[in-house]
Amino acid sequence: EQQVAHLQAEANSKVAAAEYDAVQQKSEWQAQRIGELEQQVAHLQAEANSKVAAAEYDAVRQKSEWQHQAIATLEKQLQESQNRVSQTVSSEIYQALQRQVEQQARSISVLQAEVSNFRSMAIIGENMLNKWQLRNFSK
Repeated sequence: EQQVAHLQAEANSKVAAAEYDAVQQKSEWQAQRIGELEQQVAHLQAEANSKVAAAEYDAVRQKSEWQHQAIATLEKQLQESQNRVSQTVSSEIYQALQRQVEQQARSISVLQAEVSNFRSMAIIGENMLNKWQLRNFSK
């Protein structure tokens, strides 16, 4: 009986060893599978991060492009405004110059009239002088 019990215990232990080996292999396979899945997760996470980073980069790039366009538009508007201001100033300067030219033209007309009057007076004075000289020195 002892021998039977011993053989039975030995058989049970051998079955347990076979089961242990099966469980050991399954554990190794699962550990390997866990490693593979962890690598896949890490790869997918890195890929997702790069896609998020790429999406964020694209969003920032698009925002930057929009800002550059907005800046260019504002610079163009500023230049146009400055041109209008300089044209307005030029127009004001032109109008002032035009008034000065008109004033000078009036002054020239007045002075020409005075010169004409003085010439007429000079001619009259010269004629009177000539008559006086003829009367006084011809005798």
